[in-house]
Amino acid sequence: MVPFLGGHALADQVLDVEVDHSRMLTIQTNPGAVIVGNPSIADVSLHLDKVFVHGRSFGQTNLIILDQKGEPIAQFDLMVKHTSQSTLALYEGTENGVQRNSYSCWPLCESEMQTGDVLSYVDGVIKTNSAKTKFATGEESSEAKAPAAAQ
Repeated sequence: MVPFLGGHALADQVLDVEVDHSRMLTIQTNPGAVIVGNPSIADVSLHLDKVFVHGRSFGQTNLIILDQKGEPIAQFDLMVKHTSQSTLALYEGTENGVQRNSYSCWPLCESEMQTGDVLSYVDGVIKTNSAKTKFATGEESSEAKAPAAAQ
């Protein structure tokens, strides 16, 4: 949680958020609007006097918080980065150049999609995650279908 101590602080403050994580900012009043410079890097959600900043992809952008009258009450230089020590990037030299696959290694290494991974790897991770979600939500059954009767 990052508390914001109020006043009309217009000096840029630095806010770090890990990719695929959220940070909570507490504002002294309900914000009127929150603007993110590049919503592909981060986005926000609001609840009363709380601003939740969600890291979507690596990069730097800015965040501006306005009060109910449209007056600026805070500005942030927002850095979305990967600081987890459990992430492993595997680089492989191929005919097409260097390709990267990412893994989350805590406690075991498992596939993890990150911006910059080779697309064929990302496609495989998406298919695996999609199948898992379909089983978990009951959209698909793990029961094998009986083969057609022989005639």
